[in-house]
Amino acid sequence: MPPRVRLLSLWLSQLARSLADICLRVFLVLQFSQQGLDGLSAWFLTLPFFVAPFILLAPLNGALSNILPKRALLISSASFCLCMTALFGFFAGMQGDFWLWCIGLMLVGAGQAVYSSARYAILPAAAYETRWPLNRVMGFIETGRALAAVAGFFLAWTLHNRSWSELLSALRWNWLSSISIGYGEFPAAVAVAFGFDLLAMLSALAVRFPSDPRRPEAPVAALAGFFRDTRVLGNDRTASGSLLSLAYFLGVITAGMGAGFVPAVEIGSMAGCLLSAFQGHPRRMLGLVPLAAIGLTASLVWAAMGSHLLGAYLLLGWMAGLLTVPLRTEYLLTTPAQMRGNGMALMNATTSFATLVPALLISQMAWLGITTRAIYFWLLAGCAALGAVVAWRVLLREAIEQLGEMVLCVMYRIRVRGPGCFQMPLNGPLLVVANHTAWFDPLWLAKVLPRQLTPMMTSKFFDLPILHWLMRNVAGAIRVPATPFRREAPELQEAVTALDRGSCVLIFPEGYMRRRPEQTVRHFGQGVWRILCQRPETPVVVCWIEGGWGSYASYCGGPPTVNKPPDFRRPIDIAVEAPQRLDPALLADQQATRNYLMRACLEARRHLGLPPLSLHPGAPEPATSNDDPCENEEC
Repeated sequence: MPPRVRLLSLWLSQLARSLADICLRVFLVLQFSQQGLDGLSAWFLTLPFFVAPFILLAPLNGALSNILPKRALLISSASFCLCMTALFGFFAGMQGDFWLWCIGLMLVGAGQAVYSSARYAILPAAAYETRWPLNRVMGFIETGRALAAVAGFFLAWTLHNRSWSELLSALRWNWLSSISIGYGEFPAAVAVAFGFDLLAMLSALAVRFPSDPRRPEAPVAALAGFFRDTRVLGNDRTASGSLLSLAYFLGVITAGMGAGFVPAVEIGSMAGCLLSAFQGHPRRMLGLVPLAAIGLTASLVWAAMGSHLLGAYLLLGWMAGLLTVPLRTEYLLTTPAQMRGNGMALMNATTSFATLVPALLISQMAWLGITTRAIYFWLLAGCAALGAVVAWRVLLREAIEQLGEMVLCVMYRIRVRGPGCFQMPLNGPLLVVANHTAWFDPLWLAKVLPRQLTPMMTSKFFDLPILHWLMRNVAGAIRVPATPFRREAPELQEAVTALDRGSCVLIFPEGYMRRRPEQTVRHFGQGVWRILCQRPETPVVVCWIEGGWGSYASYCGGPPTVNKPPDFRRPIDIAVEAPQRLDPALLADQQATRNYLMRACLEARRHLGLPPLSLHPGAPEPATSNDDPCENEEC
């Protein structure tokens, strides 16, 4: 079965499982509302019972997701939910007791807690096998969850106060109408939830991704491993930062959507999840978070002003989708493969706690009558504004790159080919080598390579007023003095230091932007060799950029931006070779290293279907010597 069909099966399974949960929760809210509770209090009253297993059973959920195959866990947890839904229907058929209903919902939540941890933990394997970026897979899954919330809400609302036999009679399935459970009629909403649980279990049978790793452990060791992995993830600034940010914003969003118009929020969330899925860059996608945090604040201010609440809730949901997909994806990317089960259980526990606390606090304030709807939303807007300030402070580079990409996508249609697209390491030192055709080469590479790049930039551009601040404080670029001949090259030591920090350094070894149509590529300088001599274990990714020559930012027909119209959807094709570590014997010879990298750059053209170009290391060079590492415009 093709990987994308298996991913579709996973999507259908989680869609059905989410539909079942929403049907049960909304049914219970409507039951409590008939007993005199207002909708806000009833919604928040059911929340603790459903999310308690996510928090209290997190070590068990993580251990199960680590030691068992995810497919078996999805099937078994969906089967457990199926049984618990039947038990819930039994309690509901008794027309009974508040506590019986809540216990039934808690048991369903226990099964969903296991299912959710396994579902998120398997997504990196699904992304790898489908060749989709992880955030695209995450957006696809989260869109299904939001769709299920909308459909489940309306199903439960429509079927409330209807029995199983009445539903079958309406469907003209009278031959099944004699089925009932226990002391009363099986409620129609619960019967539909039971059917969705059955669909979730059957769909999970096709979910199989062989690349998903397991960590077989003894049960006691697996439970202890949850706390050990929690400590590791907590010490990782990126993982802990994305998790805490996700929990914070979800707390604000859940508190906001609990006041009403839940379907409107989820409809907006579908749009936000789909939009965020279009940004395939694993770091630049975080640039959506500061932008969405401002939109979230605006939606809550709009709601506090008390007019057009439906529009405010649609905007709230849209921003929720733009926030949650990048943050969940970033957390999953930074969680080591062997810790994903525990990591996802920790994520579910943290976000559940973060949504539970404000929900309980606000429901108590409403019950005591010490707040109004306007004050309620102004408080949430203040919390969202605080989160927006922190997001802009931490993710300024990602936000600026995201805004710049909106312009770049209008001008260029950038496509990437080659094995390096999927084999490039997302962490650790990396050196990217490419030919140099136009001013925008670094921007085009930054668009398709799944790393934040540290470019080496000539002082001619680095020292420009606005660009200087951006390169120094945002991009972290390395300044290359624009002098013809130099004995010292401190920028090379800066590049080595950046590699020591685990950065991805971008270098154009030609040391010169293409000037003539007949000279496709210039002989590589020795700067790249000097860097690799100091860090010989650094992986090297060689790229070829096609389409830059003749663009608005190239020297074709005159200096960049001169005698040329601005580009509009110009195709730019980039070939990316697999990462490689150069042989120490090769690095011992300066000229051989330079020739090898130049040849690899030329041969990368084959991934674009272009004819190979021959390497002529002995060809005459321009008057400026390439023996100096960075005597040029851009290194």
